[in-house]
Amino acid sequence: MENRGIMDRQYYQLKIELVEIEPKIWRRFVVPADIWLDQLHYVIQKVMGWDDDHLYLFTIQRKEYHGNPFEESHESFNTKDYQLNELVRRKGAKIYYLYDYGDCWEHELVVENTRYVNTDLDQIYLCLDGKQACPPEYIGGWWSYVKYCRMLNDPKLKAEEEEYLETILNFDPDHFDLAEINSRLR
Repeated sequence: MENRGIMDRQYYQLKIELVEIEPKIWRRFVVPADIWLDQLHYVIQKVMGWDDDHLYLFTIQRKEYHGNPFEESHESFNTKDYQLNELVRRKGAKIYYLYDYGDCWEHELVVENTRYVNTDLDQIYLCLDGKQACPPEYIGGWWSYVKYCRMLNDPKLKAEEEEYLETILNFDPDHFDLAEINSRLR
């Protein structure tokens, strides 16, 4: 990949959303169109707030792209070998991203703009907007996270599950800090 200036590159605007969770947890962000899929994984980790402790895969047009080269087969490919714009070229295209095979955090990415003009000369990767905090990494999947959020709002459930809640102190599901995310992306 040649080293071009920020303004000379083509950018994609993407929206990522965790599936199965209400209220929706999502981010809108910008990446160079020629980003390698393994780099896109790291950007997703930063914009969502994950810790990058687990395996992942992308599914694009029914083909799987793994970050773990040992899982590569005739039906799956290594994320280090493919750039985003080689696989996705049109607005509205969907990409599926699975993080943590055990907890199965499923994300849907939508290409919202294939001609985004990046006017931020300080940053190649940029988060534009979002809602809600990323779930705690080891909460046990979306089903446990939904249960946890219900407990936060129900005093009776909160009393029954006090020990469980103590493992996730000071977590605010409504927290979203755009400046913090962009700082991580720098």
